[in-house]
Parts: sequence; C-alpha cells; structure tokens
Amino acid sequence: MHTPTNPDGTSLPPHSCDLIRQPVVPPTAQPPGLLSTRTALILFAALIAGVLIGVLTHLSTRDLAAAVLAGLAAGGVCIPALHGLIKH
Repeated sequence: MHTPTNPDGTSLPPHSCDLIRQPVVPPTAQPPGLLSTRTALILFAALIAGVLIGVLTHLSTRDLAAAVLAGLAAGGVCIPALHGLIKH
C-alpha cells in the first residue's frame, strides 16, 4: 500500500488523503477610493437640489444670473444639512 505524501516528501497524517494543500495567498489590497459612498451621495443630492432650485428660479424670474446664484446657494446649504441627516 502506498503512503500519501506532501510535495516536500513528508507523509500526510491519517485520513487527510483527500485534502488539497495549496499555498495561502493573501487578498490584494486595494487603495481606498477618493470619496466614500456617503460623501458621494451627499454631494450628488446637493447637486440635484441645486440644479432643481436653479431651474425653478430661472423659470420664475427668467434671470440666468439669479438662477445660478440660487442654485449654488441651495447646493451649498444642502451639504451641511444632508451631512447631519445621513448618519455614518
């Protein structure tokens, strides 16, 4: 009867013939992204709110400069508000 051995020539313990010994490869470390998902969500929601307020302002006043300023102000105000609403 043949005794099972490891690739290095040492014998395997009893009842371990069906185990496959493979080297353990650590997972590759991925660098962290520039923004977290939470930050991206907050900025995207503020962008949407700013654009919406800007469009509504332009439709009501027909003044492009006022619409741009209103949209920027709305987006800027939304960022801290959303930061407080969306928890970690």
